[in-house]
Amino acid sequence: MKALTRKLLRDVGNMRGAVFTISLVVAAGIAAFVTLRGTYGSLVATRDRYYAEQRFGDAFIDLERAPQSFAQ
Repeated sequence: MKALTRKLLRDVGNMRGAVFTISLVVAAGIAAFVTLRGTYGSLVATRDRYYAEQRFGDAFIDLERAPQSFAQ
């Protein structure tokens, strides 16, 4: 084992608390990202399903005058 590798391992060993704290923060961030992404996907799917079941239009337009053929 090279001297620099031993020094690195010794320094990391001496900073166990900081390394543990940093890894917890990173893990919490990843968990929050995964959770929020799943929640967002669920909300989008629920919205799309609701709009399809209630037969919402893809676009809403207010017209003052239009031919009868456009009524449907």
